[in-house]
Amino acid sequence: IRLTVFDSSQIGAATAARNAIAGGADLILGPLLAEDVRAVAPVARRARVPVIAFSNDASVAGNGVYIMGVTPAASI
Repeated sequence: IRLTVFDSSQIGAATAARNAIAGGADLILGPLLAEDVRAVAPVARRARVPVIAFSNDASVAGNGVYIMGVTPAASI
């Protein structure tokens, strides 16, 4: 297992995802914020790379994007 970290704060989430995929990533862990998940999702889908995001926004999940954040509904 090789874990590579990309600082999306400097280059943006979509660019970080493209760089990860170009580097051979088979799975993307992150991002945290829903807006960044929305940016990463189409990049990852085109490459058929699943995403495990840490967002708690269930609306970003699906079609290869999985969330690990605790959703408001699950916490009630």
